[in-house]
Amino acid sequence: MVPTTQKALINPAPGGGWKLHTTFPVPVPGAGEVQIKIMASSLNPGDWKIAAHGSPLGGSTYPWVGGLDLAGVVEAVGEGVDHLAVGDRVFSPTHLSPETSAWQEYCIQPAGNVAKIPDNIPFERAAGVAVPFNTCVLGLWNRDPGATAISLGLPAPWEEGGKAVGVGKAAFIVGGSTSVGQFAIQCARMNGFSSIVTTASSKHADWLKSLGATHVIDRALSEVDTLAELAKFTADTPVTLAFECVEGSVTERLAYQGLSLGGGLVCVNPMLNPAETFAEVKKDRDGKKVVKVFAELKLVPENVTVGVEAYKHVSAWLADGSLVPCRVEVLPRGLLGIPEGLERLARGVVSGVKLVARIAETL
Repeated sequence: MVPTTQKALINPAPGGGWKLHTTFPVPVPGAGEVQIKIMASSLNPGDWKIAAHGSPLGGSTYPWVGGLDLAGVVEAVGEGVDHLAVGDRVFSPTHLSPETSAWQEYCIQPAGNVAKIPDNIPFERAAGVAVPFNTCVLGLWNRDPGATAISLGLPAPWEEGGKAVGVGKAAFIVGGSTSVGQFAIQCARMNGFSSIVTTASSKHADWLKSLGATHVIDRALSEVDTLAELAKFTADTPVTLAFECVEGSVTERLAYQGLSLGGGLVCVNPMLNPAETFAEVKKDRDGKKVVKVFAELKLVPENVTVGVEAYKHVSAWLADGSLVPCRVEVLPRGLLGIPEGLERLARGVVSGVKLVARIAETL
């Protein structure tokens, strides 16, 4: 039986640190929602940034319950939910509200953004899928008329022509070993790009090639040398897609320069100012499009439709290996291990893995 109160990791105010509460209320699902017992949650850069500075969408609710990504078991379903049932193993993003957040024992989620976990995927790895997957879906495949500033609007693999978008073309993924980078490589592969070149530490090269990268450029190279390597690997193939996954001005500029004329760049930095960032390298009438993606499926109206559609396909892709989750490092002590993990993320010392907490291991 589901209790009425639970353990939750709470940030009382922006920059206020994290505290474990043991009597936080358990939310009850309404129509179109499911209640989930959370088994595992991953850590994302957005977690520490929101805790420190508030939500980029505004209207952050405090006390803030952290966690943007989760995997668990359905405990109850609301009216109108027919594709999920009690006992289903599922994963989901959260939606910037206490009742949906992941760093607690139970939450509720809109059923349209909840997907079943295939038998071949453990909770720990499923817990790191939603945010990076959503970032790529929304930056690449959102064709809503209102999404022109936040998505390139490419046909998705489930749409006509979506699997051939990149035939005879190249993609340039800057930061391929990040969680978003790993999914960007795979989404570019699903779009049929003939060449997928990424930057990353050389120790991750074999893993990234297994995901679909055709070439890995050592991230330690200079900007000039990186662009020379990109030109060598793509030869006469136009680089029509770039995806910047690191959220830094240097890497943003590198991604922009790697694009061929008329190409499109997805940036994960919501504070990006293209006019300033690319002023020194932009050429008149180069035709390059830059979009700033924000991985929220419920609160951004332009993202809702493509988000629901993507979650109709993602379980099958995970089951057949079209999408492979990130490798993980499990943090000790459940919720209590998360603050130290966030500090590591903020220092930029996590490489090639998702940090994950098992909620039941909270002491």
